[in-house]
Amino acid sequence: GGTPARESTATVLLTVLDTNDNSPRFINKDFNFFVPEDHPSFSEIGVIGVMDADAGNNGWVALSILNGSDQFVIDTGRGNLMAKAPLDREQQSSYVLWVQATDGGEPALSTV
Repeated sequence: GGTPARESTATVLLTVLDTNDNSPRFINKDFNFFVPEDHPSFSEIGVIGVMDADAGNNGWVALSILNGSDQFVIDTGRGNLMAKAPLDREQQSSYVLWVQATDGGEPALSTV
C-alpha cells in the first residue's frame, strides 16, 4: 500500500436460509375422538394437530390417511378429520387410522 493508508468499509447483510432438516411432528402421540353414529357426513370429527419447525415450504405440512380413506377424509391444510358417510356403531364400533404428515421440502420429510 501507499502512504497514507486508505480504507473503505462495507456493510454485509447475511441471511441464513432454512434447510429442510426437521420432520413434521404430531402434537400428540395418539388422537382419540368420540363421535355419535348420527354425526353428519363431512362434518368435523376432530383435528389432527401437526407442526414442523422448518420455515416456508419446508414447514408446510400435508396430511393423508394411509388406511381407511374409503370411509374417512382429512382436510390436509387444517387437519380436520371427517367421515364420508354416517357411521353405524352396530356395523363397526371403532376405527384405527394411520395418518401420514409430509412436509413441502425437497426432499420431503414425513412422519406416520
